[in-house]
Amino acid sequence: MPIPAASSWEELLDFEEQFEAAALAVIAGAAIPALVAKSAEEPAELNCAVNFIPGAATGSRQLVAGRQEYDRYVGVLELEVSGTRPFDAGSETAGVSTRLAEVRAKLRNLFRESQWPFNDDNLPFYRVSRLQPDGTVNGIIEATMQDTVLLRFKVEFGIQPGAWPG
Repeated sequence: MPIPAASSWEELLDFEEQFEAAALAVIAGAAIPALVAKSAEEPAELNCAVNFIPGAATGSRQLVAGRQEYDRYVGVLELEVSGTRPFDAGSETAGVSTRLAEVRAKLRNLFRESQWPFNDDNLPFYRVSRLQPDGTVNGIIEATMQDTVLLRFKVEFGIQPGAWPG
């Protein structure tokens, strides 16, 4: 299937929205029970926020419409899971003690580089060449009594040759 061209330079260069939508699609596709609302009256136990922070261009450039344009970049994908206490009824996975720990491990599993969570279907303008764990921060927000976990992943990606706007 050919790579679609972005409709505009703004669409192509909006790395944040493209990566955040793709990551949310990966998470939704996994249907992690603690992140899925059971009904309108019974919300999800835990919430997951996704943030993509673009970094520097890495030096390679392509000739596009008569101009030299950078086509390789780095960034950081952040997945922040939070839940208001008391929420934890324990993990449904053997060997994992809490629901928050279970979701943390499931997200790590989903975003392993070997799983190729980003592909032409959910991220058509870019090709991810590296997805590397970049640490985890566990914490408590005392003012709201929330437990949190922030997972970070380094991302290296390039703009697909066919994605440049016409």
